Amino acid sequence: MKAKAGYRGGPKMNISLMSAYEFPEQLNVMITSCNKYGDEIYCRYFDKSMREVGEPFKSVVFPAYTVHCLRRDGVQFMSLSDTPTGEYEYPVPITDRTQPEPTHFFSVCLAPMYGTEPKWLLLAELVEHYKLQGATYFYIYFKYIDEYSRLLVDDYVRTGEAEAIVLHDRFQRVDDFWQPLELQAQIFFETVAEWMPTWRYHNTSHVGPPGHTAKCIVDPKK
Repeated sequence: MKAKAGYRGGPKMNISLMSAYEFPEQLNVMITSCNKYGDEIYCRYFDKSMREVGEPFKSVVFPAYTVHCLRRDGVQFMSLSDTPTGEYEYPVPITDRTQPEPTHFFSVCLAPMYGTEPKWLLLAELVEHYKLQGATYFYIYFKYIDEYSRLLVDDYVRTGEAEAIVLHDRFQRVDDFWQPLELQAQIFFETVAEWMPTWRYHNTSHVGPPGHTAKCIVDPKK
């Protein structure tokens, strides 16, 4: 944080939530707001009935789109606010990532797609190629997508092969600025690249320069 790794500068935005994940050591809340890097922020906890649980926990935004919160028993939803008693965004459900063994040994995470051109053929080629390599699950992020490509994505979701993450936001930004949101501005670039199967074992993919990598493949047991 002192080195401001991943900091892009620019005007501050209000909080816009994306998702929340529970790990054995902490809760991570993801936001889509730009330029919140290093801001003091408060974690807000909610039970299954959307009642707030306990006092807010003070944290900071680091890296650019992540807030690290303490775990608490009985919590099923998370939100954030700029002050401990301020208004908070509508809470998002917590995704459990505490299981000792991963549900999928080999998953593919596709960086956000943007632009108005059809993407269904390229998307189908990518998914079917990595299924042949042993991938069993795909995380597909998009802001804009044409109707036929969305039908393809929905079909992969229906068969249990993919999760579709739609990046809703009330802020304007250049389309390719959605890439750092999903890739966390390359904060973990070296660690991910070191353990990528396609980087270590064969040459079916390539790790591009920061800000331009289209996908990453992670072996959760490495």
